[in-house]
Formats: sequence, structure tokens, C-alpha cells
Amino acid sequence: MREISEITTAKYLVEVADLSGLQEFIHDEISEITDVNHGYIFQKIYIHACLKQQTVIAKWLLEDCYTQLNPMDQIAIRPSLAYGRTLLAKKR
Repeated sequence: MREISEITTAKYLVEVADLSGLQEFIHDEISEITDVNHGYIFQKIYIHACLKQQTVIAKWLLEDCYTQLNPMDQIAIRPSLAYGRTLLAKKR
């Protein structure tokens, strides 16, 4: 379950609001792994960023990472995007 350790590390970077660290981690570590579900990892990190009110990180995830997912993953996690927007709007 390598996904869990990758998600835990990414969630920590979200909590400390380290966008550059998260960008480096995702591009260097997660992108290189082929045997994990990238859509699942994206979903968990995005929802966590929204829960922690990290709007800059959530926006970057949508603009950069979401567009790199395959179309099936994009369709599968689309409901999570709406939920994340609701979380961001609710806590303002």
C-alpha cells in the first residue's frame, strides 16, 4: 500500500502550506510511480487541501495535476471537485 504513505506525506505538506514542496513531491515522487491509482491520490490530496482551506494548493492541483489525469479518472473524481468547492466556500 504505497499509496497510503504517499498520501500521508502529501497531506502533511498541505497542512504546513508548502506548495513548492508539494509540487516537487508530486512531480518527483508520485508522477514516477506507475503501480498506483493517481486519481485516488489526487482526490485525497485535493479534498484535504479544501478541508484545510488551502485555496492556492487546491487551485494548483486543479490546474496542473487534474489535467494530467487520464479521462476515466477525471470523470470518476468529478463529484469530489464539487465537494471540494463546497468545502472552500462553506468555511470562508
